Amino acid sequence: MPSLPMQRSLQALRDRGMTATPVERFVKSKRGGFRQDLLGIADILAFPTPNPLGDSPREDGFTLLVQTCPSKNLAAHLTKLLREPRTVLWLASCDRHRLELHGWGFQKGKTCRRSMWHLRRVVLTYSGGQLRHRGSEVETETPEETSPASPAHGVPR
Repeated sequence: MPSLPMQRSLQALRDRGMTATPVERFVKSKRGGFRQDLLGIADILAFPTPNPLGDSPREDGFTLLVQTCPSKNLAAHLTKLLREPRTVLWLASCDRHRLELHGWGFQKGKTCRRSMWHLRRVVLTYSGGQLRHRGSEVETETPEETSPASPAHGVPR
């Protein structure tokens, strides 16, 4: 599995049966450049993939925007989303618009000696004039070769 948060989120969304694509872009400037999120709030656009047999999608039709980051930056990204006016505009403009924040962290195994990538998924909602959020943690499988520790640093995988 890839090691960058964006790549991990893309894979996790595809594993959920969604079509997902990056929407963050690089803007060149005199000082090199910077990354610009879609609407200032999203790195990824996703929607349920229709069943190949022509049946209805796996979930109800909706459009999902995802902001992704390392888990250590989750609080800062959540604060950014809660303060950004376009977060409310996105969620309030259509009842089928959704927004999630994905925070990725690597945790070394303790008792079972198995290291895992953990996804902390925060779902943002807007109802009754209130922007709300709730989170959950998800463990994802981690082949040993994707561990952030490398043999070059003398740390066994």
